[in-house]
Amino acid sequence: MEYSYEDKLLVRNAYVQALRERWTPGEGSILSEDFDKDVHVGGEAPGNWAPRSLVEIYCEDGIPNASDINDWSDFGGGVSYNSEEWIAIDKRVCEILADMGRTDIRPYTESYNSAVLAVYE
Repeated sequence: MEYSYEDKLLVRNAYVQALRERWTPGEGSILSEDFDKDVHVGGEAPGNWAPRSLVEIYCEDGIPNASDINDWSDFGGGVSYNSEEWIAIDKRVCEILADMGRTDIRPYTESYNSAVLAVYE
């Protein structure tokens, strides 16, 4: 299905909201600013890695990439996978869109490479 610019912008804004809810450590944090500058409408992102995506998310300045694995076992901790966080974010985005009456768009993230996530439907 082909989505309009307005639909892509709606999805982009829902991801920014979901990211803020999930990962903002406090007002004015650098990470919060990354959400605005690193979440792009698909086909208009500076790198245009995934031009057919709804949204491109750049994970170079603080937004965690879905492919990252955090192994804290050497320090007495466990292992965590950022992909699990992104599944929760995708779910929250779908809830935000549903609250707006847009149950027809069910986006999900896919790692494009180690620094870019593409959002498809």
